[in-house]
Amino acid sequence: MVQQSHLLNDRLSIDSLQKIKPDETLPTSYSELKSPNGVLLQNDDGSLRPPNGSVSAYSWENLGMLTHIAAVGIVYGTVSGVIYSVLNNYLHMSATLVATATALVTFPRALRLFTGLLTDCVPICGYRRRPYMILGWMLSFVSCLLMAALPLGEPYYGDPSLSDIATSDLTPEQLALINTDAPNRGIKLIILMMIANFGSVMAFSGFNGTLMDVSQREPESRRGTLLGDVTILHYAFTIVSSFMTGIGLNSEDYGGTFSWTMGFNAIMWVCAAASLLTIPFSWYCIQEVKGERVSTSVSTYLYNLFQERAIYRYVAFHFFYNVFSSITVTSASVIKSDWAKVEPLSSGIANMATALLTISGAFLVKKCGLHWNWRYIIIVCQVTVVCIDAIPTMLTIWDVYRNQWFWLGVPLVAEVPTAVAGYVAQLFMLEIENTKGFEATLLGLAVTTDAVGSPFATVITKSVDGYFDIERTFIEQDDHHVRLQVTYAYLIAYVFNIVSVGFVFLLPKQKAEHVKLATEAYRLGPAPASESYLNYHKILEICRLSGAQAVHPGYGFLSENAAFARACQEANIEFIGPPVKAIEDMGSKSASKDIMIAAGVPVTPGYHGEDQSFDTLQKEARKIGYPVLIKAVLGGGGKGMRIVDQDKDLQEALDACPNMSEALRKKMGDAAVAAAKAVGYVGAGTVEFLLDEDESFYFMEMNTRLQVEHPVTEMITQQDLVELQLKVAAGQELPIRQEDLKIHGHAFEARIYAENPYNDFLPGSGKVQHLRLPPVSKDVRVDTGIVEGDEVSIFYDPMIAKLIVHGDNRQAALDKMVKALHQYQIVGLPTNIEFVSRTADHDAFREGGVDTSFLNKFGGDVLGSLGVYPMYATALGAVSLLLLEQLPRQSREGFSSELHSPWSDDSLAYFRSLETLERKLVLSHDDTEESVTVKCLSKNSYEVQLNHEDNTPTSLSVNGTVDDSGNFKYRVNNRTFKGTAVIHHENLHIFCDDNTQRYEYKFHVPLPSFEPAEGSAGATVHSKITAPMPGKIIKVLVKNGDAITAEQPMLIMEAMKMEHVIRAPKNGSVREVFCEQDDFVTDGHVLVELD
Repeated sequence: MVQQSHLLNDRLSIDSLQKIKPDETLPTSYSELKSPNGVLLQNDDGSLRPPNGSVSAYSWENLGMLTHIAAVGIVYGTVSGVIYSVLNNYLHMSATLVATATALVTFPRALRLFTGLLTDCVPICGYRRRPYMILGWMLSFVSCLLMAALPLGEPYYGDPSLSDIATSDLTPEQLALINTDAPNRGIKLIILMMIANFGSVMAFSGFNGTLMDVSQREPESRRGTLLGDVTILHYAFTIVSSFMTGIGLNSEDYGGTFSWTMGFNAIMWVCAAASLLTIPFSWYCIQEVKGERVSTSVSTYLYNLFQERAIYRYVAFHFFYNVFSSITVTSASVIKSDWAKVEPLSSGIANMATALLTISGAFLVKKCGLHWNWRYIIIVCQVTVVCIDAIPTMLTIWDVYRNQWFWLGVPLVAEVPTAVAGYVAQLFMLEIENTKGFEATLLGLAVTTDAVGSPFATVITKSVDGYFDIERTFIEQDDHHVRLQVTYAYLIAYVFNIVSVGFVFLLPKQKAEHVKLATEAYRLGPAPASESYLNYHKILEICRLSGAQAVHPGYGFLSENAAFARACQEANIEFIGPPVKAIEDMGSKSASKDIMIAAGVPVTPGYHGEDQSFDTLQKEARKIGYPVLIKAVLGGGGKGMRIVDQDKDLQEALDACPNMSEALRKKMGDAAVAAAKAVGYVGAGTVEFLLDEDESFYFMEMNTRLQVEHPVTEMITQQDLVELQLKVAAGQELPIRQEDLKIHGHAFEARIYAENPYNDFLPGSGKVQHLRLPPVSKDVRVDTGIVEGDEVSIFYDPMIAKLIVHGDNRQAALDKMVKALHQYQIVGLPTNIEFVSRTADHDAFREGGVDTSFLNKFGGDVLGSLGVYPMYATALGAVSLLLLEQLPRQSREGFSSELHSPWSDDSLAYFRSLETLERKLVLSHDDTEESVTVKCLSKNSYEVQLNHEDNTPTSLSVNGTVDDSGNFKYRVNNRTFKGTAVIHHENLHIFCDDNTQRYEYKFHVPLPSFEPAEGSAGATVHSKITAPMPGKIIKVLVKNGDAITAEQPMLIMEAMKMEHVIRAPKNGSVREVFCEQDDFVTDGHVLVELD
């Protein structure tokens, strides 16, 4: 059995994941892992198929895939490429018919969804891929064979020179040389071309299913590389088709200048041969395991698929983007032939150049762009394309410069951004593909959406152009009126093209914030830090792989690891930090104090010996005299630091810095510099001192790294410490001296933690369902590595962000801190934002002089109950609850799917359907329950009645609305409120934007009375001990049948770098233990049941 995990933080996969255990026996074939009800298997390298499953470049399977790419490039490219030379030039069909033919011949791409569904859901003889490849190529073969055998007949112009004369100027003798029946013969060709392309599309659907299988066998750091290779090869073979149609159809009859021609029929023979040769390669080279027909109905699958927000947003983007970006002018092909005089050979050469530039664009993204901001890339590329295309178009229309190479050459520059935008749009599907056996369907969905947009674009184009005189007969006149009409048509088309970029914001989010900030990203390994961020051998391997010349260790994990610094030195990689010896000297608090004593730096009296037994420590503490501060020798981050007033007195310490005079600051700074010189320190570091009431200070330790709180220093000194680190590492001199540093104003930093201050600050984890950060300015800074939708895991420190503010003085900085904390919105996991906000705004904290006893004195103020909410808050909550319930289920993040969830209560339908205009609700928060009655008076108008304990009601008038994102605007009595309402499980969060003291209001909707109230974190309900947080079971101390006493340790959990002991709440015996050592458990998971 594999272990369930949902920690794929830096992907956008909509499916669940399972982690492969090292000792697990894997299925023999990746196909066995796939079923509609299956799950993904994630390897340590991030691949979603069994290890060593990648296809070799020299395998038969790779040869079969190569053959398919070649055939698609030749057949589809050739059939689509002859439209200009055959239909527009040889048969002289009207501009409208040529535009229609182009839409029809490419229409089979719109059927990719349906052909993909066939290949996924309806196997033939047990196979899902190969039979459809063979059927598709047989269909293409027959169609191409018929076109090869079908006489093309005489061209429209018996004398090619007549094409340069306007029809109205032809003499009767010249008119007799025109074959007016020629355009009619094009109808049969259009039908056969469409069938041939349908065959190649069906074959390609089967191929794409195989392609997705193989692509997901790639490691996560390189996923998308194979897709790039396929794109490059596809366009490489498209060059072959462009060369063939350009050279072979460049005689005068086809609009060219050659005296010879290969002919349309001969070219179709080549396409027929390519289709026929691909059939045996499909059967003998493509590997596939037999499978059964998918039991899930197509309609059910598609319905469920479109419930996924990422999918329907992706589809909506592709449809609208392609509709608007494909709008052009119906007479474009006529302008190309009559005004620009483009020959088929020139057009073929341009097509080949287009393919080469497309390959360049795909290669560029493959090498550099897998971690770009794809939305912005699409916007920039589309705007660039429109601007470049307008140059030759307008100059040709107004006869400023008419030349076929100018018409063809300038737009070629736009092919690179076009290719980049197209390839990037495909990568989104690879990000969200759910790998449940419907690979061809999902890839087909993207292509179908693209292609379905083309007919809509054609309809819009014809509708717009119908208002202008731009048909072929008008183009031949080439007068001022016609040019003006064509200009209007093109400008309208360009406006549509520009508008298309607005739809990129429908695309789902791409990757986690920390990955987006990188130009390259590499997977370190599994989630546990010991197997990833602390594995410096893996980090050095990635340095060699990426060609990195230096490593910045940050301020955690290996930042103070001397072995890592030494390994970097030996590998000739610059470690951006101090020398190895300085790290070693300062790494031990006991050894560092000996060095400081020798350097004349003041140190506190204390014990730093090797004997760390309890008896020795107790004896030394009594010798020093209470109170004493106990700190782990190699600890950090303030964790594990305790003040002890007596042998059994242990309390939490709050790390706070009292106000410092300028003289004290300078004296302490001089001591810090002396400490750094004593160990030959280079780079950024932090010296920590203990300060007593008479301003005497004593060396405690030195952090040989960038400090977590370094933004505070940056704010008040206006220096970029990381930039200075990099300059030192590069061998440059520092641009400033110690005496040049000036302190400006006051700064605070608040660490935003995923923890529950109201449950002993236990760490939490979960998905960030809703996130809005405070507005950033020169005085407000937010350092974070998460975005909405990310998972905060149990494996690392619970800090998820840092909020830094700067003000002219302490009070101004605190005002900005409180305001920014009020603007912080996060839903989905517990945080300390409310606790930090109440602490920063507390009178005692504002007065300064804060010490480690602050929580002991004022804990009730900053951690106590918030009391009764204002009446307007309850009214906002009640109305928002009922309005949000009316929204489609998929638009509500965190919507609870539990059977008896209040959000699925059928009684809400009464309010929605207006069968009754009154609803009664019970909203609770902290220890307060409030009974509320909401009356719907008219659209967007409500009366909210609050029923107090003494049965005296209070009525409030509420007018307003809430949108799909939860943004609301209400007027309660005579007061206006703007904000956001967010549903998460059985909780409703109301965020107000009115700068009131209380910014966030959280309501709980009680479960129906018949719902068992089990699973509250850390509580024992019906003799069940549950996990107080997500974490890993380190040790199980009891077994079934054991007698236990109250407060007896039963389990030890690890979460967020801390160990937590789970104790028995009462005397009794162990009925059953539901976990084992090394198990990962979720918050509320039942661990032990007692008798």
